[in-house]
Amino acid sequence: MDSCPRSGLSLSYNLDSGSERPWQSTAEVGGDYSLFGGGVKGKYISLSLPREIVQSWALTSPTWPAGKLVCLIRKLLSTAHQVF
Repeated sequence: MDSCPRSGLSLSYNLDSGSERPWQSTAEVGGDYSLFGGGVKGKYISLSLPREIVQSWALTSPTWPAGKLVCLIRKLLSTAHQVF
C-alpha cells in the first residue's frame, strides 16, 4: 500500500472525537493511517507542506478487491483569511 499512479501540512481529520471507531495517523511520508477502526487503511505517499497531501488507501472488506488501492490527492487552497 505504498504507491500511487503519481509519486505529497499538518494533518487533521474532521472526525468526531467521541467516535467509537478510532483513527490513527503517522503524518510522514511512508507513514500509515487508519480510519473508522481500521475499516480504511493507507499510507502517506507525499506531503508537500502546506499545499498538498497524497495518500493511498484501501477498504478492509471481503468485497474489496485484493491489492486494489485508491490514490487520494488533496490540494489545499487559501483565501485571504483561511486555508481550505
